[in-house]
Parts: sequence; C-alpha cells; structure tokens
Amino acid sequence: MTLKTLKDTLELIVFKHSIFALPFIFTAMFVASKSLNGTAWFGWRLLIFGVLCAVSARNFAMGVNRYHDAEIDALNPRTASRPSVDGRIGKSNMKIFIAINALIFVLSSAFINSLAFWLSFVFLLVLASYSYFKSFSALAHVILGLCLGLSPIAGAVAVLAEIPLWSVLLCCGVVFWVAGFDVLYALQDMEFDKKMGLFSIPSRFGHDASMAAAALFHALAV
Repeated sequence: MTLKTLKDTLELIVFKHSIFALPFIFTAMFVASKSLNGTAWFGWRLLIFGVLCAVSARNFAMGVNRYHDAEIDALNPRTASRPSVDGRIGKSNMKIFIAINALIFVLSSAFINSLAFWLSFVFLLVLASYSYFKSFSALAHVILGLCLGLSPIAGAVAVLAEIPLWSVLLCCGVVFWVAGFDVLYALQDMEFDKKMGLFSIPSRFGHDASMAAAALFHALAV
C-alpha cells in the first residue's frame, strides 16, 4: 500500500472520528476494573487490545458502508468526491481493507477472553447490518446507534468476561444519543433519499416529524 493509498483510505473512513468510540469503551473498562479490582486502571494489555478492537471495528463498519453505498454515493453531490466513488480506491482494495480489519478485530478479541472472541462475530454482523437497513427500514438510525452502543458492553466484557446490567443501560443511552443526531444529519439528504427510495426518518416522515423523533431519542438517551 502506497502512502497516497493509505491517505485516501483514512479519508474514506474519516479515521479521525475513531476517537468517538473510545470514551464509551474505556468508561466501561474503568468502571468494570474498579468494581472487580478496586482500581480503575485495567492494565496496558487491555488498553492495547481495547484500542485495536475499537479502531478495527469502526474501520470494518465504515469500509462495509462505503463499499455498499458506492453507487448511491456517486449520485449524491455531497458524497460524489469520496475515494470510493471517484476511483482513488477500487472495490478490490476495499474488500481487502474490510477483511483485514475484521481479522484484526476477531484476533484481538480472542486475546482478551473467550466471551469477547465469540461476541466479536455477533458485533461484526451488527456493524455490517447498518448499510443494509437503509434499504428497507427507517430504523437504520437506531441500528447505527447500536453500532456505537456496543462499545460499553465490549468494554465491560473485556474486563469482567460477562455483560453486567449497567453496561446494557449505558449501551441504550448511547444508542438513542447517536440515533438522535443521525436523524438530524439525515435531514440534509432528505430529498435525495426520497428520490432514491432510501429509508430514513426524514425521507419517510418529513422535517417536523424528524425534529420530534430526534428530540424523543435524545430524551430517551438522558
């Protein structure tokens, strides 16, 4: 991979946004470690594998989304300059990128504990499903929220090798927080989504209903 290809790939997946998942996974790891060991510090080993899991999982999800949406993105003026659309990154390279990150995620999970390993396959399935939900359900916003909402569950599993109730509650909060701002984000593509037959709350129910849905989601998050 050349430096230019790497740069284009990082642009494709908006790599700098990977940081959004880290607060949730590490908040859960701090709480889990405090409850288990009496100290918030969970060790360098889990820190390294936690970062690897968070980054590779997001890379996988973004790669699948960009690969799946390439033809649609080509028709949208807002997304027509993406590397997956303008030819800078071909589909073969995107498939390799997706496969490599899936492998990194599974292997990193295996080094954490057995529950993390088995859940890694479920998590990858959820992460990949968002791209397809947009084709048939306005609940895609909630699925996107779940993709990030899995972070605190993953953090708790990494330390405790189990899924405590508090991590599920934090997951729900993150789900509706993300779903709310994704509804607002989708307003900019409302007319395009209608034209393409894509499912989003704005394209299906209009501006006013979308504002109400976003407010409801954020109230639920709180």
